[in-house]
Amino acid sequence: YSCGGWESRHSIPDDKPGVSRGFGALQEQHDNVLLQLLQGDSASVKPFARDFFETCMDTRAVENQAQAFKTLLDSVACTDRSHMPGALGALAKLGRPSLFSVSATPS
Repeated sequence: YSCGGWESRHSIPDDKPGVSRGFGALQEQHDNVLLQLLQGDSASVKPFARDFFETCMDTRAVENQAQAFKTLLDSVACTDRSHMPGALGALAKLGRPSLFSVSATPS
């Protein structure tokens, strides 16, 4: 193996940065089991876990949210210093104070 025998028998897959026979292989096996459980009809999966998984896998909704976020960022873009007050005001209206915030906490 020290003379390249291992490398000649184990090529790096195109979709992976490297090859591992240890924890990397175990992680991949674990991921496959989870994916089968979450995509299957197993009653052992809690409904909230399946709902959470399906929400994350809804790429159309993710893309829509990304577009909405880009629109928000474009609306508060500051290309020069004169835009700063308007951008800060827009963020504050959304509940996102940017320069400072005031809050009270128990001591």
